Amino acid sequence: LHGPRLLSPGGALFQSEQMDADLLSMREVYRGLGYLDAVVELERLEFNEDRSRVNIRVTVDEGSKYQIGSLEIRGVELIPDLRDPRGRGIEQLAPLLFDEEELLALCASKAGCVFERAGLSSDERALRDYYGERGHLSHPSLPLANSWSFLDPLLVFDSERAEVHVTYRLAQGREFYIRE
Repeated sequence: LHGPRLLSPGGALFQSEQMDADLLSMREVYRGLGYLDAVVELERLEFNEDRSRVNIRVTVDEGSKYQIGSLEIRGVELIPDLRDPRGRGIEQLAPLLFDEEELLALCASKAGCVFERAGLSSDERALRDYYGERGHLSHPSLPLANSWSFLDPLLVFDSERAEVHVTYRLAQGREFYIRE
């Protein structure tokens, strides 16, 4: 889990819960880098005779690195639903307020590029800034129907070709004006 350090020269105490969390974190790192089929599993634990030390063997099968097969952007209108305890509302398709090609040009992610979580975050920031500069604000204090939101993208996986088809869903909110 970590080797010898200044205040713990023998290393860290072995905790199976921490090891499980580390394995999960390793999987997430691989998947965030485009290895969507990555498998990270504990192979074996090798304890010494008095069980005071353990070597941890982990097997990693990265699988294929997924490419973006296509990237689209869709507008979504969020209609408040008082029956929904999470407050997400009902989604309904809505026309984009700006040209899709113009919005796609702002995105770092492109068809043929590796599908990476960092690219999604970068695209979300770029689109939020673009809409924000045009009066479509994103803030938790705004009513759901009025606020701009980057909703979870729709992902369609093609494991044969190691591709993922991505559709960004934007709740565009409404335009705000100064002194409003």
